[in-house]
Amino acid sequence: MHQKQVNIFWTGGWDSTYRMIELSILEVNVQPIYVVDPERGSVKFELSAMEKILLALNERTETKASFLPILMIDLKDITQDEGVSKAYMHIRESVKLGSQYEWLGWLALQYPGVEIGIEKPYGEFSGCITAIEKFGKFKYDEDAMIVDQDASSDECNKLFGNMRFPIADKTEKEMIENIKNWGYEDVMKNIWFCHAPIKEQPCGMCRPCQQKMECGMEFLLPQKAQKRYRIFSKIKNLFGENAANITKRICRRLI
Repeated sequence: MHQKQVNIFWTGGWDSTYRMIELSILEVNVQPIYVVDPERGSVKFELSAMEKILLALNERTETKASFLPILMIDLKDITQDEGVSKAYMHIRESVKLGSQYEWLGWLALQYPGVEIGIEKPYGEFSGCITAIEKFGKFKYDEDAMIVDQDASSDECNKLFGNMRFPIADKTEKEMIENIKNWGYEDVMKNIWFCHAPIKEQPCGMCRPCQQKMECGMEFLLPQKAQKRYRIFSKIKNLFGENAANITKRICRRLI
């Protein structure tokens, strides 16, 4: 009997790595898909993070899944689709939606049923979730949410209809609790999220680093990054954005 194969968009970040951990304890073949975008400055950090995460997962006794080699796809090599592009442009007129969703929609045509790690918003805006709720509707399908094609617009179906959303019903807070309860903090320490690394480690001051500190995920940042965050945040609260930006430059040099 052949094991089920799960295709998943993976970047080495929090959401998609959380799903990789969920999949790791199932008897499935996991095919991670990574899109190489030359405009993305964090490519080398993300690839390094994924290598470390796969090594950590394969070493755990709980792991039952078989992880296939990461499928690397150059952004320029993805076959474009006019219907998906028109759907993306239509939805983007009403909802702030990242440009990556256009080419993710193209790629999902080649890998129907591919999983994407989009979490349930918790006090923050999510372009993808907002777009689907505005132009369509979710429904449950086994262990994931999918677009209900009978209750959604043609544009929503074209752009998102080939994707599965396994964590769209989970908030980041819920995922943090699960990771701690499952004992996977050591695996999650390898993820990559920082926009402005210092000596190839998270800076503690860019917006993604701030978000991790503010929602109880300080365990993801090294001590120096946590120190920079506390100094930066204190100056920002006391003296405002301009002073904080000066502090950021000083901290990058001295800490």
